[in-house]
Amino acid sequence: MGPAGHLSKYWPIAVTTSLLLHAGLLIGLSVLPFRAAWQADAAPARVFGISLLDDEGPGGEVHFLPNSEESTSPTQSIPPDAPTPSNMETAPMAPTHAASVASEPLPGVNLGNPLPHGRGSDSGNKGAAGPGDGVTKFFGVAAHGSRIVYVLDCSGSMGKNGAIVAAARELVRSVEQLPAHAQFQVIVYNAKPRFLLARYSGWLTASPQMTQEIEAAFNALPTEGKTEHGPALQKAIALQPDVLYFLTDADDLKQEHLRQTNLANRGRTVIHTIELTLANQHRVGMPMQLLARDNRGAYQAIDLENYR
Repeated sequence: MGPAGHLSKYWPIAVTTSLLLHAGLLIGLSVLPFRAAWQADAAPARVFGISLLDDEGPGGEVHFLPNSEESTSPTQSIPPDAPTPSNMETAPMAPTHAASVASEPLPGVNLGNPLPHGRGSDSGNKGAAGPGDGVTKFFGVAAHGSRIVYVLDCSGSMGKNGAIVAAARELVRSVEQLPAHAQFQVIVYNAKPRFLLARYSGWLTASPQMTQEIEAAFNALPTEGKTEHGPALQKAIALQPDVLYFLTDADDLKQEHLRQTNLANRGRTVIHTIELTLANQHRVGMPMQLLARDNRGAYQAIDLENYR
């Protein structure tokens, strides 16, 4: 048998093998797209979590968070031009360090150091003399604040020329002007300071009954002894009022009194000074003027001869 006879004997086997191979290839190619689609549908979604670290670490770090029930919401279509985590620019962040705020010196206070704002003085000028009527007046000097302390000299010299009578009359008028929310206290002093109404050591509120008690206390108040300004000022400052009215007929306030008062007060309380004499009216360097100026207050000289 020649070569042609041998080929004719095996050609059916070759054709069958070729058909099987081609059929298998076609089946494989048709299954692959469905398998890829199934795998894509079954693949778990990953959620981007961007954690911005503090100033001591890297500028940012990406974390992959595990799936949760909250991440199974329906898929939303995303515009083609929407930014993705790979092409988004991180916006600059503002510094997070805390800035220290220094207290600024209050006007007119000559202590050489910054002064803190005191209780209730959020504006920095609470109690200071200024336009308007304030909550009350004492010898024409307006007070702006909610806590007022009156410090009145009751030494022997105050019994002359009607000084204590004028002081008592003005005090009653001033207390009667106080609004319901305001509080006050009255300190009288000679060698030692004390509360005018000894049974009240706390803050008082204005009322007709309180006015009667003040008038009765002044009627029974002796004017005697020497004048010691320092302890009275210290007792008043310790109450930390918004406004302190300091009244005396003496001109013997010392520089040491100023130093001690300014040191204890540190600008918290506004101090208005009332001097029942005109002797120092134009002497701007006198201690009573300086005490008021150094503590944001006003100085007032009163002529008792013409005062009614």
